[in-house]
Amino acid sequence: MKRKGDELRLAATDVTTFAACAHAIALNLAVAEGTRPPPPRYPDVAAQLLSERGLAHEAAYVAELRKTRTVEEIPDRATDAAQRTLEAMQRGVDVIYQGMLRSGRWLGRPDFLIRVPQPSGTWAWSYEPADAKLALTAKVNGLLQLCFYSELLSLLQGVRPEQMTLVLGDMRKETFATARYEAYFRWVRRRLEEAVTSPIATYPEPVDHCDVCDWFGDCQARRRADDHLSLVAGISGSQRRALDLVAVRKLGELAVLTPDARVEGIGRPALARIREQAGIQLRGRDLGALVYDLIPDVEDGHGLMRLPEPSPGDLFVDLEGDSFALGEGIEYLFGIAARPPTAGGSPSYTALWALDHASERAAFEQLMAIIAEHRSRHPDMHVYHYAHYEPTAFKRLAGRYATCVDALDELLCAKVFVDLYAVVKQGVRASVESYSIKRLEPLYGYERDVPLPVANRNLAAFAAWLERGAASELPAELRAAVEGYNRDDCLSALQLHAWLEERRTELEAQGDATLPRPQPESGKANDDLQEQIGRVRAVMNALLVGVPEEPELRDEAQNARFVLAHLLEWHRREDKSTHWVYYRLCEQPEEELLEDRTAIGGVTYEGVVGREARSLVHRYRFPPQDQTIDRAREIHDPRTKAAAGTRVAVDASEGVLDLKRGDKSAVPHPSAVIPYEVVQTKEHRASLLRLGEHVRDLGLGPTPPMTSALALL
Repeated sequence: MKRKGDELRLAATDVTTFAACAHAIALNLAVAEGTRPPPPRYPDVAAQLLSERGLAHEAAYVAELRKTRTVEEIPDRATDAAQRTLEAMQRGVDVIYQGMLRSGRWLGRPDFLIRVPQPSGTWAWSYEPADAKLALTAKVNGLLQLCFYSELLSLLQGVRPEQMTLVLGDMRKETFATARYEAYFRWVRRRLEEAVTSPIATYPEPVDHCDVCDWFGDCQARRRADDHLSLVAGISGSQRRALDLVAVRKLGELAVLTPDARVEGIGRPALARIREQAGIQLRGRDLGALVYDLIPDVEDGHGLMRLPEPSPGDLFVDLEGDSFALGEGIEYLFGIAARPPTAGGSPSYTALWALDHASERAAFEQLMAIIAEHRSRHPDMHVYHYAHYEPTAFKRLAGRYATCVDALDELLCAKVFVDLYAVVKQGVRASVESYSIKRLEPLYGYERDVPLPVANRNLAAFAAWLERGAASELPAELRAAVEGYNRDDCLSALQLHAWLEERRTELEAQGDATLPRPQPESGKANDDLQEQIGRVRAVMNALLVGVPEEPELRDEAQNARFVLAHLLEWHRREDKSTHWVYYRLCEQPEEELLEDRTAIGGVTYEGVVGREARSLVHRYRFPPQDQTIDRAREIHDPRTKAAAGTRVAVDASEGVLDLKRGDKSAVPHPSAVIPYEVVQTKEHRASLLRLGEHVRDLGLGPTPPMTSALALL
């Protein structure tokens, strides 16, 4: 957004910024009008790194295009860039890189304009826009930008582009039909034009855009001065909007809300939680200290009851990773802390480094071996982590490398992983604005060896070295600093666990009763499954005899055997990931299901509302919440882990769920429902195993009845 004389010029970034945050546009407009100074800009290594990554991604796509098409680049600072772009379009250049499109006050710089055979008003061709984005999935901002470029193109060439393309971070190209998105784009653009022509009052509501906005410091200062509701830990945007409608707009106002108050759009348990959170934050502020309360009334098996009996073999893990490095991202540091071997001793710490994908696999396998070794000596041991990142990464690594899948599944089924964040969130209420482990450390007295501001700069610098492919030249002091940060995270989790054990004892004393602990579970597959796995593995091993691990060393037949061998367990691996999500939902307390978009919590039974053949239609009510249960294959009750009935209707606006069950069904009525997405693949797996046995015994020759499958291989 810039003012040139009497004209205010707008660009694609103004459209996407407005869609993300109208307040940011209001501030930018004030800068353009000269009524306030621009925001201060601080050196940001991470932002610089992202910029460099983006340029490298564009360059890689340009190189790919040049293999088959002519590419003309418009110089970035050319004063006549718009005219040169139009001339290149008139000449029918294959690809125009970094062109400029202009119409009136609107100015756009698409990464690429791609020539297509569709005739324009005056040419036998036309152009469609393409943008390179580091993200691995299409985002709203990217589509809005493409719509913006398509609109400008349609004015210049006389025909609307039929398609627009995003080149994602992994070089995949996703193409979108322009007609499907242009109505939304025009609505956003119209509202932006109204906002700059007739400015209205805006407020700096926290949004995702805050993470990349130069105005963040100003906005956060204003929210703090206003005692804004966003300072309440764990409050959602929809809850803030609902409270605003009843004139509750400050943390202090929420804290003194009466327990019998009702707010449309917020369920009673959720309202109680955020009210009590605001209350303890207000108390901590008044005392000038960090304070906490224990939460006694939680469901069995949750909160402090999630803590298993401490074991000498317990481990505490934390990973450092980069989602963009080396193409697919990498977990570059696996940190493990263990309890001291003797009372009064110091805990140990192990760092497993991985600076390429081969060493990432090796580090993951080594970590799994360390866990297995500890578990062999201490069967009651557990692996503690803070929040869900570590188990999620383990599942991703097991799937990516097809390694340790069964070992990981056993650990998950045996509930060896314990999330200390879930223990804190369900069992302790603290006067913090965020339940990140760093904010909690003053509660249990952990002092970091590497200060957080220094650690954050080191992490950004390390990511830059890794992204540039210069890991072998990594300065020893930078690597040591990153390892120190990871060590702090692991030891902080260990000390947090000790503090939570003390709080568990404190809660037992308050209630004058012993709290139950989780019961041990084996996690091992049953005998029938183990027999099936053994049969599959035997065929896999036979197929892989003499087949090189490196793809470039395999001939066509060896590659076919390699693909078939790993297909034999593909369905089971995929089923596991679906089951892992399902059981995570089953273990969540009902209050958290209220806030999980995939589920519906707070369900109450209303009665029978219809009959279909020999089935009854049962109606349930639920409080306002975001949900996607209407897309689920099946609907289950997380408490019984069984089908709750067949979905007949879901009406989120009315809070109604209708389920059909047999008229003789004794299935209990659920208080929450979750999706069950497991696809039955027994026949698929059996068919692939038969194919594998055929190739093992008879080879890849096209023999009936496997002719078609063998030809595909």
